[in-house]
Amino acid sequence: MPPVEPIRLIADYRSTAEFLRAFEAEVAAGGLFCRGAAVKNATALATCLVELRIDGQPAAEVEARIAAVSKAGVAVIFAHPPAALSALARRLQDPAAPATPPVPVAVPVAVPVAVAVAVPVAVAVAVPVAVAVAVPVAVPVAVPVAVPVAVAVAVPVAVPVAVPVPDPVALSPSQGPAALPPEADAASDEDSEPAPGEAAAETAHSGTPASRVAGLSVTDKIQLALYSSSRDERLALLRDTQKSVHPYVLRNSRITLDEVQYAAKLPNLSPEALKMIADHPEWGSNPTVCAAIVRNPKSPVTLAVKLVDRLAISDVRLLAKGTGRGPVVQAARKRLDV
Repeated sequence: MPPVEPIRLIADYRSTAEFLRAFEAEVAAGGLFCRGAAVKNATALATCLVELRIDGQPAAEVEARIAAVSKAGVAVIFAHPPAALSALARRLQDPAAPATPPVPVAVPVAVPVAVAVAVPVAVAVAVPVAVAVAVPVAVPVAVPVAVPVAVAVAVPVAVPVAVPVPDPVALSPSQGPAALPPEADAASDEDSEPAPGEAAAETAHSGTPASRVAGLSVTDKIQLALYSSSRDERLALLRDTQKSVHPYVLRNSRITLDEVQYAAKLPNLSPEALKMIADHPEWGSNPTVCAAIVRNPKSPVTLAVKLVDRLAISDVRLLAKGTGRGPVVQAARKRLDV
């Protein structure tokens, strides 16, 4: 069976300045929007390869995960800003800066080493000696005998240890002499990366729900949406301007029916999230939830017309008499005629 080719996306930028603006606004926040890219049958958080082009020329290729797909393009997320894109941004910002890697320099470091040294110690041992007297009697006489005893003594020994020291020529003024290379920063991020939901939960423990959510990256918002146990946090995420997060809130196992009904009324809720609600076997059969989607002025017209047949007859009459969107009103009147 041939290996499955990974999903490949192209992020095309017309100029260096356009890429740098996207890096500061999107990559530094944990994601990237590939405008004009298209992908079929992609699952949430599927792994993909993003080829970055500047002025039509390939510049870098990084691994990411798909967050959302729309007609305008594909949004991807990163666990942390990729080292390759960070290095590309620094090179484009300062083309004259050399990219010399740090040179390891051997530095002697004193390491205490335990060395066993034999030291003679006098130990008194009782040895019986026969002495002739009027009555032969055995008298014990103490005779010192030297017995070698091993005593551990700590002796410092200099052992050379290789310590990487950055080349001063390769450092920019903003980094200073103690700055680490970008590869070290990326490795440090990977070693300390928390389990799913832990970073978002830790960040979301201070301030109001709205302020806590606003301070998170796209990746942390998705993790919080999936694992949050707080109703207020989920409602704040449903109101968030980052619409790619909305479907993940609906996948939270703790979400309740009243939260879903609240979401269906929100004008800023993403069309994908509204479709998820309508297709759900429980939520999509609830007349109150369906009525909220139909009355939502931002819900897709085709979806709203489809849901008219699931409404209570009292809601259908109100729609038929109202001044809402034309196709929705016509669908309500058609149902009453039947």
